[in-house]
Amino acid sequence: MNALVIPVVSFAPGLFWLWFFTRVSRYHPAPRRLIVWSFALGMASTIPVGIIYGIVGLEDLYYPGAPLTLTAFVMFGIVGPVEETCKFLAVRWFAYRSPWFDQPMDGLVFAAAASLGFASLENVGYVLLYGPWVMLIRAPLSTVGHLIMGSLWGYALGLRHAGADVSVVWRGLALAALLHGLYNVSNDLPGGPLWAVLIILVGGVMAYRQFRLAEGSSPFRYRRNVPLILCPRCQTPTRVVNNYCNACGARVMVTPDAVMICGNCRRPGPPRAYCGGCGDRLLY
Repeated sequence: MNALVIPVVSFAPGLFWLWFFTRVSRYHPAPRRLIVWSFALGMASTIPVGIIYGIVGLEDLYYPGAPLTLTAFVMFGIVGPVEETCKFLAVRWFAYRSPWFDQPMDGLVFAAAASLGFASLENVGYVLLYGPWVMLIRAPLSTVGHLIMGSLWGYALGLRHAGADVSVVWRGLALAALLHGLYNVSNDLPGGPLWAVLIILVGGVMAYRQFRLAEGSSPFRYRRNVPLILCPRCQTPTRVVNNYCNACGARVMVTPDAVMICGNCRRPGPPRAYCGGCGDRLLY
């Protein structure tokens, strides 16, 4: 197998969704570098997972053809809780402490990044074992499944940051572990792929609902940031919506080479949708 094929097919689905989630937060988005760090820490969270599996002897407990009761015990009692907890801690110990974590949507975005990092590195192991074709199943099911399960505790973590009781985090984490275990057990049931698809669809609806709730509850939703633009004639800062300079009356237009100043943090920069300093959405 070509050495380049393994990382490409393993990481492509996760990186696609990571790219998507750098744009999903419409109000006061977090810096992309922090999202990338969360993705990397999600990859690193596979290390403690592997150590725990080694300590409990997971390979001896779970094997192909194992009784369904044993499979259920392993998935609900070990795999689901361990993997979701390690992904959760990757966000709780880093991004959650950042000043950029300031709304429920951030919990979803950082949880998605960590979950996709975990899933991408996990994909590498499956590709090495079964070949690149295994990603035809893992890309739309397992990778998306990690994303959905992470959203359950991610939204709860965002609510906790906004002032909710800590019990909401425990409930979100428990629900994610339960759904994770259910998804894994479904693979051993008759018609396993169909059950897996159903679980992903139901989980996807739950995740979508949480994204809508998080977006609607953003404290930055109604915050208006009308930027300033430097007059091309006298260089006087003028509100971009004025169309004309307040000082000399020259026509003010947004051009690719114009200098735009954030109305919140006053950071200058080229015309763009969001400020590179404070992350506010620029309205013009």
